[in-house]
Formats: sequence, C-alpha cells, structure tokens
Amino acid sequence: MPWQQFNQAVVHIVLCEFATEGVRMCLQQRIATGFLDGFWAYPGGRIELGENPLEAARREAWEEVGVRPKTLRLVAALTFGTGEAKGKGINFVYACHQWEGRVRQCEPLLHGVPHFYAFDQLPKPKPPWISEVALRVASQKPALFKHYEA
Repeated sequence: MPWQQFNQAVVHIVLCEFATEGVRMCLQQRIATGFLDGFWAYPGGRIELGENPLEAARREAWEEVGVRPKTLRLVAALTFGTGEAKGKGINFVYACHQWEGRVRQCEPLLHGVPHFYAFDQLPKPKPPWISEVALRVASQKPALFKHYEA
C-alpha cells in the first residue's frame, strides 16, 4: 500500500553523534503539540501535501532543531492504528549522522531544548518505538518495519 493512502503520515529524524562511549541521539520533549505532550521524541512532524517523506524529514530537521541533514538513511517505517475515527498512519524514521548547523531549540512553544542521549539512557516518558529504533540505529541494523497501536 503506498504511503499516501494513510490518514496520517509523519517523519522523525534521529540525529546521531559519535562519542567515545558510543552513539548518542537527539531527543526533545513535546510541550504543546497536541499529541503525546510531555513525552520525549525525535524531532519530526507531519508530511505536508506535495512532499515525499525524505523532503519532509529535511524540512522538519530545519524547522525543529535548525539543522540541514547531509545524509539521511531510512531506519524504520512504522504503521500505527489511531482508532476507528482517525484510521491508520505511518511514521518514517530517518537516521542522520551528518548535518550543517548547530542543534538548537527552534520552536520553544512546542518543544523543549533538544539534548543528546546514549541509546541506553533515553529519558522517560517516551513512545514505545523510540527505544526500539534507538537500538537499531546504534547497532546499525537494517530498517525496521512494524505496526503499533496508538
């Protein structure tokens, strides 16, 4: 099924930096987005009309944390159920190891300050898929394809 047939389509970007203790990933706390507020998540958002997932990932990285990805690699395509009224959605998650710019808080009314965390020290609360994707990124495993119920 093509991704355009989902009621909701979103992207997330796992910005990764390499440190002596291993891979660290950028998360920010959602403040007033209207969905999962209070939870920690990777930067991201909805795919807009006329965009493909890769274009949306680049735009969201710039809008939310002020960086322009040089490299993006699909690490997960996660479908999710959102209840009878809303239907089904899909979440494309990309890993980014190289970017231009400095990671910073760009939408202070919507998100907290972004921080980098080791994959085994991710803050809580967080959606269940965040840890599964983090482990996959840290171990450089192939992309994850999975369904979640929201």
